[in-house]
Amino acid sequence: MGGTLISVRNGSTDEGAEVSGFDPNGGNHQKWQLQTAGYGQNMTLHNVQTNTYLWFRAQSFVPSFQAKSSRQSQEYIIIPASCGFYISPAQQPGYALSLLHGSEQNGAEVQYSLN
Repeated sequence: MGGTLISVRNGSTDEGAEVSGFDPNGGNHQKWQLQTAGYGQNMTLHNVQTNTYLWFRAQSFVPSFQAKSSRQSQEYIIIPASCGFYISPAQQPGYALSLLHGSEQNGAEVQYSLN
């Protein structure tokens, strides 16, 4: 498998732990379960190892805000695209998860950008 995966840094279970892009290494901290939020197409992204969710500060959403991990679930919409899909916050559907400046470097910041 190639490409960059969203990874909870060092498999940390801390609230607000850094989430960044890394090459695949087979670790469970790079594995996410899509779970239905119970209504509509909304989903949560739950990390297999840390038992945390992909999270953003919804109350004060700012473009380019870095994604974190949290015990609080956050809802997303998975949107088909010509090559793959977008993952957009349900509360901010005009934005999508992305790697800062499209970086493929290990440790690249995962952020929310205008789609």
